Amino acid sequence: MGNIVANRRAFPEDHGTHQVKVTGIKNLGSTCYMNTLIQSLFVTPVFRIKINECLNVDESIASDLQDIFIRLEQGVHSVEPYRLARSLDQMHWAVNRQQDIEEFFHMVINAIDDKEIRKVYEMGIVNSLSCTGCKHEMIKETANLDISLTLKASPNEYFKHLEEALRHFVKNETMQGDDKPFCGSCKTKQVMIRKASFSTLPPVLVIHLNRFTHDSWKHENMKLEQPLLIPEALTFKRCGSEAGIAQHASHTSCRTVWKCIVVYTLSQQDCVEVHCGLHSLSEQDCVHYELFSISVHAGNLDCGHYYAFIKHHEDRQWYICDDTSIRKTHWNYIQEKLRMNDLRWLDAHSVTGRSQSYSRDHRWSQSWSHRQVMTSGRSSAILLMYEVMQ
Repeated sequence: MGNIVANRRAFPEDHGTHQVKVTGIKNLGSTCYMNTLIQSLFVTPVFRIKINECLNVDESIASDLQDIFIRLEQGVHSVEPYRLARSLDQMHWAVNRQQDIEEFFHMVINAIDDKEIRKVYEMGIVNSLSCTGCKHEMIKETANLDISLTLKASPNEYFKHLEEALRHFVKNETMQGDDKPFCGSCKTKQVMIRKASFSTLPPVLVIHLNRFTHDSWKHENMKLEQPLLIPEALTFKRCGSEAGIAQHASHTSCRTVWKCIVVYTLSQQDCVEVHCGLHSLSEQDCVHYELFSISVHAGNLDCGHYYAFIKHHEDRQWYICDDTSIRKTHWNYIQEKLRMNDLRWLDAHSVTGRSQSYSRDHRWSQSWSHRQVMTSGRSSAILLMYEVMQ
C-alpha cells in the first residue's frame, strides 16, 4: 500500500497554536496499514497504560511499541518504525506487502500475548442454535477482539447505518433448507434458530466493516465502496439475563445480554436515538462509547492506501494521520470525506424512512449506480474504535 498519495490540499489547515503533539510516522514502503494502526493504538489511553506496564519484553512487539510511543510523545521528528518492522519480519509477516488492517490488529494483540492487553479489547459473544423441533439449545461463548460486520443486507441491498449492521449481527436467523444444522438431540438435521448476543463489553470497542469480500457471481474478490453513517456515540443497554444449557455444563447458566442503542450525532442539530424497542433506560445498566479512531482505506484491492482520523484524548480534537502528514480536522469534514453527507441527503428526500436501506429507493439506486463508477477508489471507513465514556 502507499501507492495512492492523499491530496494534502484537501486537508483543512490550522494555523493556530496547540499544546498537543501529534507526530507522523514514516512509511517504510507499503506500511501505511502499520502506521495507521499505531496512531490508533497511541491515542488509546488504556492501551498505552497497559503496554507501558509490560515488563521483561526486550526484543518483542511490546518493546517496539513502547519505543515508538516514547518517540511519538516527544513529537520532534517523524518516527521511523524500523525496530517494529524488523520484529514483524522475523515473525514472517510480510511487512512491505499490502495487508489488511484488521488482520494486522489481531496479529499485534496476539503477538503481545498479554492478558491485560487482551482485556482492553476482548468482548464476550454468545452464539446459540435452538432446534424448532425438540427445543434443544446449543450455546457457544467466544472471546472476540472485534465485531466484524457485513455491509450487505441482502445480495442487492446495503446497510446505510451502522445501527442496521449491528442489528443484523444479533438478528435471529432461521436456518432451513440446505442450511439446516444437525441436532444432536433429534439425531437428524432440523430447522434451527441462530442468534447472537453480547455477554461482556470491553473498555475499547473495535468494529470492523467487512469491505473486502468475494463475489460468488463474478468469481472475484472486490471492495465494497458503499458509505455508511457512523455515529459519534454508541450506547449498550443491559437487557437482563438469558438462561441456556451449555454443552459442557450440567446446570443452567444465566448470561447477561447487551442490546445496542445507537445515538446518532451527525451534527449539533441532528441527534437521533434508536431504542431498539426497549423500555426505560437506567444509567447503571448502560455502557456509553465515544468514537475516537477511524481507519480509512482509499483505493481498490490491488492498489490502496490507509490513513486514520483520530480524536486525541487531551484536546478532544480530530486529526488526520497520513503517514508523516498530520493535520487538524473536524467532524463535518470527516462526514464529507467518507460520504456520510450523501446518505443524510437521502434521509431528507427518501419516502421509505430511516429504517429502510437506501437501495430500496429507486431514484437513489439509479443515482448510486452512477456514483459508484465516478467515485471508485474513494475513502471508505474500515476499522472503528470506540472507548468507554467516563
